[in-house]
Amino acid sequence: MTTIVGKISVFLLAENRLLREALAKILNKKTDITVVGSAPLSSGVVLKITASSPQVAIVQFSPQYSGRRFCYSTSARGDR
Repeated sequence: MTTIVGKISVFLLAENRLLREALAKILNKKTDITVVGSAPLSSGVVLKITASSPQVAIVQFSPQYSGRRFCYSTSARGDR
């Protein structure tokens, strides 16, 4: 069994505000998870994610902002 030390930091990226708020409420009730940020899909979201330094990003992709485009824009910036 793996033991986790500290809390897992999570960033929520979803277009729907209600979805982001509901997920944040559920995740923040967990003792080993903390939501460090959330945002809708936008051109400046990579900077916001980078600034919050999450260990995990939960992402809802859309036809306008695909997973491939998101990963490319993140890696092109040299972000982790």
